[in-house]
Amino acid sequence: MASQDANTKLNLMMASGTYADVVMGGRSWGIGVDEYGPVQGIYLPLDDLIKEWMPNYDYLCADRFKNILKRADGKMYSLGIIAEDGIYLEIKHYMNFKWLDNLNLSVPTTVNELTDVFRAFKQNYPDGYPFNGLSTGGAWPLFNSVNMWGVSRWNGWTLNDDDTVEWTVFKPGYREAFEWLHMLYTDELVDPEFLTQDANMLSAKLDENNTGMIFAWSPKNRVNNEEFWEDMKLIMPVSADGYQAKMTRRESAPNHHTAVTITNKYVPETMRWLDAWLETDTIIRNYWGIEGKHWESENGKVKQLLDTPTLEDDAFGFSTGLYFIPAWFIDAHSVRSADTLMILEHTQKYIDAGLVEPVHINNVIGSYVPRTAEEIERMGILFTDINTLMLDSGTNFIINGVSDRSWQEFLDSLKAAGIDEYTALAQGVYNRFK
Repeated sequence: MASQDANTKLNLMMASGTYADVVMGGRSWGIGVDEYGPVQGIYLPLDDLIKEWMPNYDYLCADRFKNILKRADGKMYSLGIIAEDGIYLEIKHYMNFKWLDNLNLSVPTTVNELTDVFRAFKQNYPDGYPFNGLSTGGAWPLFNSVNMWGVSRWNGWTLNDDDTVEWTVFKPGYREAFEWLHMLYTDELVDPEFLTQDANMLSAKLDENNTGMIFAWSPKNRVNNEEFWEDMKLIMPVSADGYQAKMTRRESAPNHHTAVTITNKYVPETMRWLDAWLETDTIIRNYWGIEGKHWESENGKVKQLLDTPTLEDDAFGFSTGLYFIPAWFIDAHSVRSADTLMILEHTQKYIDAGLVEPVHINNVIGSYVPRTAEEIERMGILFTDINTLMLDSGTNFIINGVSDRSWQEFLDSLKAAGIDEYTALAQGVYNRFK
């Protein structure tokens, strides 16, 4: 079925009272586990059934994943899917070392030094861009500059030492970061088209290899020019005076994928059938494809071929059906690409330096802790308005600057949008996690 029709058809089936034995989700649609599990009772609780009939799943799905899949009543109503790559950091900082070397400049370690480097780049490479964002385009990637002021994310929660959650806007340094970004914009030290360019436009610019510094997942992210890859090298994030840089942690959480309904007359058989999907050979077939066609064996591990056919080329495509692949499984059964090994290495350098937040508090509040249907609905409504305000205000601050008046108006608008209620709800969710 078409993905855009999935939710409608699911809801119609549930309203009819005649249920399929098994409900499976897809890449872009869910199975309504909160509504059809603990609320309506159409999906069976699976905790005991997993222990009795699904040894493969029970082995692959560690307790930390099971806890995420549990709902507000403490029970699991779905089997999850995950392909965890083990990369626990999103944004990394890369600088053009060719420009640094040509100008006999040292790698900056503070925001003031970084600003001086940008000015030198601008003076000596006037047709280039001293600073650009991610290869996704738009303004928000630049907002990640708050990391240099010790704020782990520009839009979300942070965890204080006393176990209180706080929206990051209220952390010291947040405003200063946007004052700095406004200075970069005014002095033309950042790409002036950051607001209007899309990902393709930005990637084309990066391919010209005339950028001084980027925030990126990898220097190869959507950039084809090999000279760009060679010139852009990892640097440790600089810190503003009086602050210690702090980066956003990245964590994977399983998606709710497969449920068994109460009208299923063959529950043990169904559970054994689902568990058969999680035999090692079957996972490899479903996730990586066919040996000789999509991958070859290297020292007993999967090594993906460069010319991998697209999903349309295969009668049975990749990542279909039920699979559960933690990072250790990928390491045990596949050969990591050189690019992935580089990303893992760069990530570990940030972690070893103590620059990455210890827990992804946004995931804790949004995914890891079971929430009631009322919490999910209300927090979703509040986030929509707050997120729009954050995006619009951040862009305005970069272009027009931050005054005491405009900052207070921004904080007042957050209050009007319900930030106090949102924080109280988030605190209640986190308290159940502690």
